[in-house]
Amino acid sequence: MHIKGCPDAWVTSTDPSSAKLYLDTRYPESSAMSASTATTLPGHQQFPGNCTLEMALKAIVDIYHRYSIRKGEIDLLNFKEFNTLLNEQAPTFLEACNRNRPGYLQELFKETDLNKDKELSFEEFTIVLSKVADDAHRIMHGEDRCKRESN
Repeated sequence: MHIKGCPDAWVTSTDPSSAKLYLDTRYPESSAMSASTATTLPGHQQFPGNCTLEMALKAIVDIYHRYSIRKGEIDLLNFKEFNTLLNEQAPTFLEACNRNRPGYLQELFKETDLNKDKELSFEEFTIVLSKVADDAHRIMHGEDRCKRESN
């Protein structure tokens, strides 16, 4: 059986939980990450997607929430949380192109903080996420990771 709207997710049962089982088996590293970062808060809706991309997006949101939740406030990262998130979750990104130099993360944070409130909303964080995703794409293609870097 094919999951409606999910061209990459096939299951052999009509049981909806088998779709997650299939993806857990096919992509164990992303499933483990998603399971370990589940941070759905009371009163907040669980993301319903079972497609590979939807599950990856859920994992990204879960990771963001793991670092942005503090004393009841969610969806804002201060510099310390941003720094910790990137150092713990994107060390490969930081090791390339002189991104580990002193001041790089402060520059990136300042550049990404569009409203200059000294905190990053999830929308602002997606600017950084696009840089991390582009770096991962370049690695997968064996391309020069620093070619378009301006810093």
